[in-house]
Amino acid sequence: SQKANMQLRKIIFIAVLSIISIHYSAAQFDGIYSQYMHIKHFYNPAAVGEQELMKILVAQRLDWIGVKNAPKTTLFTVNTPFKIGKTHHAAGIQFVNDIFGIFANQQINVQYAYKFKFDYGTLSIGANIGVLNLICYGDSVKMVESDYHTENDPVIPQGTQSGVGFDLSAGVYFSNATWFAGVSILHAPGAEIKLGDKYDFKINQAM
Repeated sequence: SQKANMQLRKIIFIAVLSIISIHYSAAQFDGIYSQYMHIKHFYNPAAVGEQELMKILVAQRLDWIGVKNAPKTTLFTVNTPFKIGKTHHAAGIQFVNDIFGIFANQQINVQYAYKFKFDYGTLSIGANIGVLNLICYGDSVKMVESDYHTENDPVIPQGTQSGVGFDLSAGVYFSNATWFAGVSILHAPGAEIKLGDKYDFKINQAM
């Protein structure tokens, strides 16, 4: 009905305003995928189990092929919708391996969404919970050799340094046969990962 449709629009509008009021971000930490329309649950955990069947997907993007340490992003994900009594749910797991230069960003996330079924569409509220593993391959840096450069730059980590941090994302997503809309916040804790004893890497939130 028209009244129910107006109520749903108000819910989505309020959710969008709430998340925007919490945080604004202009940075990007996650890798880029060309076929992003097939992995909406990567950007919004509430979209997990959108299709009414189990989904297994592997996606990979290669940039600057032939260039050493060129960006390479790989995603593996499995998710499925399910019912408990009369309630609708979805769950999944995803693995990310994002290599960029001398850094690697590895993620393992468990996803869950609760779904409200209406005659005019489905409203989902979902979250990711997992860990981030950030790696820096300091030995991959090519050091310039000359009378004007020091042999060891103290800013560049020596050897391979890695650190682990907690990660959490949340979102709201609505879809029906003709359109979809959603909003999410990724890396909500804004984890600060230590690389060895001297280096810190701040994970910025993203929307």
